[in-house]
Amino acid sequence: RKECASYMVGLPVPFRYEYLMAETIFSQLLLLPKPPFKPIYYTLVIIDLCKALPGAFPAVVAGAVRSLFEKIADLDMECRTRLILWFSHHLANFQFIWPWEEWAYVLELPKWAPQRVFVQEVLEREVRLSYWDKIKQSIEN
Repeated sequence: RKECASYMVGLPVPFRYEYLMAETIFSQLLLLPKPPFKPIYYTLVIIDLCKALPGAFPAVVAGAVRSLFEKIADLDMECRTRLILWFSHHLANFQFIWPWEEWAYVLELPKWAPQRVFVQEVLEREVRLSYWDKIKQSIEN
């Protein structure tokens, strides 16, 4: 994974290709019936790319998350689950930082609404990866 991320960062192309990298990684992660590699591989590659390209790639990943979140109702259940698992693991590696206020409106949605379920599942997994007070503090901040 480190070699993959290093190779991707060093591609000799004359244009910004962070969006292309993110699209390719997410398309592989969400490929049905199963991705070419274990989902954790893509998680680690994304983390490595975020660390290697801190000025560009994290914003691209955040944009991808927002786009996928908007379309979550259209995703296959398996893809939703992979996205939940990836996102919760990703946040755990970046101090659980996310602009949660953007998604506060999901509290007004029905309990079975895909966006509300997504946020709930991510937060439940975050608590498992850390502890409630830490997650609560991240959400409040």
